[in-house]
Amino acid sequence: MNKLKTALTVIFGGSAAIVLMFLQSGVSLMGTIIHIVTILIAYRSSGALAAIITAFLPVLSQIYWIFKLWTTSGTFFTPFAIVCLIYAGIFLLPFIVVLIIAIAGEIFKQK
Repeated sequence: MNKLKTALTVIFGGSAAIVLMFLQSGVSLMGTIIHIVTILIAYRSSGALAAIITAFLPVLSQIYWIFKLWTTSGTFFTPFAIVCLIYAGIFLLPFIVVLIIAIAGEIFKQK
C-alpha cells in the first residue's frame, strides 16, 4: 500500500508541476500582451509621453487606463477592463488555491 501511495504522489505531483508550469507560462504571456495593448491605448489616447510612462508602470497604468476608458466610454466593462479582470483572477487563482489547501491541511492536522 505504501508503494502505491508513493507512486500516486509521484505521478500526480509531477503532473501538477507540469500543469502549473504551463499555467505560469500562459499567465506571463497574457500579461505581456495586456501590457502591450495598454501601451497602444496610451499612445492612441494621449501620445508618446503617456505611452512611455505606461511602459514603465505596468499595473498602475492598467488601472489608470481602465478608469480613463470608463470615464470616456461611460461603461466600466469595456473589453480591456474585462480582459484585465480575467487576468487578475487567473493570476490570483493559484495563490487562493494554495491558501485553501494550507488552511484545510491545518484543519485536518488538528483533528
